[in-house]
Amino acid sequence: MNDYFDPDLSDEDMSRLVPEAMETTASFQANAVRSELVRRGLEQNNFVWYCCKRFDLRWLYWEAEVGLLDRGRPEYSPHVFAENIWLEARQRQPKDVFDRGYVKPQPYGQPATW
Repeated sequence: MNDYFDPDLSDEDMSRLVPEAMETTASFQANAVRSELVRRGLEQNNFVWYCCKRFDLRWLYWEAEVGLLDRGRPEYSPHVFAENIWLEARQRQPKDVFDRGYVKPQPYGQPATW
């Protein structure tokens, strides 16, 4: 993330370092988003834990305003706090046998703020 927010790195440099970060799509204007974020600067409080898969905790840079992650989903952030418990569920099960669905508390001792 330090490279992404580095104003001394051009978009072309960033594209060589992390090509996926600079791919423009119909819903993501990579150069415009990066330009806005570099102008504003890295926000340390935007680093949050998320449970990618069962027992697979990862850090995520959550940017609700500019659309860095597909779309901001500002309606989600009020639900992130230490006492909340998460239930993973899906509208469709990808296999004939139910293999998903678990409850996950906020990781002990981990940040739960935005």
